[in-house]
Amino acid sequence: EQMAAAPQKSNVHELIIFNRSGVCTYHHDLSKSKREGDLKGLIDIDHPPNEIVQKQKLLFGLIWSLKSFSSMVSCEMPGQAFKNFSTSEFSLHFFELPTGTKFILLTNPTSSNAQNTKGSANPYESSMWGGSSGADMSQSQ
Repeated sequence: EQMAAAPQKSNVHELIIFNRSGVCTYHHDLSKSKREGDLKGLIDIDHPPNEIVQKQKLLFGLIWSLKSFSSMVSCEMPGQAFKNFSTSEFSLHFFELPTGTKFILLTNPTSSNAQNTKGSANPYESSMWGGSSGADMSQSQ
């Protein structure tokens, strides 16, 4: 008899998608989904709607600020300097399409860089998170 492998704990906590205007078009708390059922992460029962909107605005402002700052101090192509950063509590991974749509993954801080696929100048060649290595805003390098 072959034993089934133990399920792996997901390193991804949240997926957030913003349009080019900064409006959150999708937000899924994957850790909440695992705890409470498949669709519970789409509806945040722990926080009132105004807190969720405030969190989304703060997150978009953070991304905009870090992207602007990184572009000023980096030699990378405009818009390509900021890819991710880490704190002791989480890592934030950022990817932006040419249309301005922004994808944000919040993961465990020990997760490897979701965008660290070296060797490709085109982010569509290897995967959605691929592309050339950019400035890593991590605290632990």
